[in-house]
Amino acid sequence: MRIYFSIILFIFIPFMLFSQEYEQGFIDTVYQFTPGVYIEEYEWQSHFPENIFGPPSDKASLQVPASATADVLPIGIGGEIIVGFKGKALFNGPGYDFIIFENAFLNPINKGIFAEPAKVAVSQDGIHFIEFPYDTETLEGLAGLTPVIGTKDPFIHPACGGDAFDLDDVGLSFITHIKLTDFTDIILTLDTKHKYYNPEHILSGFDLDAVSARYLADESLASIIQFDNKYDFTIHSNYDYIQVISNESNINLIASVFDMYGRKVNSHNFSDYLQIPISGYSSGIYLMQIADSQGQILSIYKFVKL
Repeated sequence: MRIYFSIILFIFIPFMLFSQEYEQGFIDTVYQFTPGVYIEEYEWQSHFPENIFGPPSDKASLQVPASATADVLPIGIGGEIIVGFKGKALFNGPGYDFIIFENAFLNPINKGIFAEPAKVAVSQDGIHFIEFPYDTETLEGLAGLTPVIGTKDPFIHPACGGDAFDLDDVGLSFITHIKLTDFTDIILTLDTKHKYYNPEHILSGFDLDAVSARYLADESLASIIQFDNKYDFTIHSNYDYIQVISNESNINLIASVFDMYGRKVNSHNFSDYLQIPISGYSSGIYLMQIADSQGQILSIYKFVKL
């Protein structure tokens, strides 16, 4: 029965992890930028990268987008940028996890949206990216479709405008990198009566204003979150191992680690001190259960191996 209890508890861990404190914030790191066509260096170098850090421009509105190079970065046709959060990982929380702000706007004449969209992909290591799915007819799933309302709270969507993304849609528990690839060419495949259609001669590519994130936490290879505690332990972690220190001596203990599918990865007997090597673990969510020699569960922790 104890094994059954442990596995069921682990299945529910993702729903419990948001008892911890998370930060809201904005991108503050550029890992790579490849400008597309129609972009001259003078258009982006003078204010880059500060023009995409922090909140979206407070000048942006439904019909009047931010356009100054101090406020937005022109990516250009076919351009690409990879951004992230210094020392932070973005976790998968309830609802949408991050919002991308471009400078789309409502055309008051034809009531259409002037949009120069981008494809969005995310990664846990900056090497392997998973692209958000999108609809080639509605364009849902792309960034750069929704006007920005710069006077609103940039973490409350849809009031703030921009396009929101949920990590559930790509099956990831956390990310460290966001890649935006200009996809303005898709506009030319739309029917001329489509709300996003605009003629080629006025299109120049995606313009990035800002990216806000709702669930940021310190980046470490083992992010420890405690769920249940019937006993006093001190937990430390670094790149290579997790340390467990018992604050009561001369008690025989067992620390077991399970992966996200409930499979036991390893088990360690200890009394006062234990060091669990994790450098060889695959990225993902793990459960560490500490029990006494009779199998009584004393404490449960979740850690994320990035």
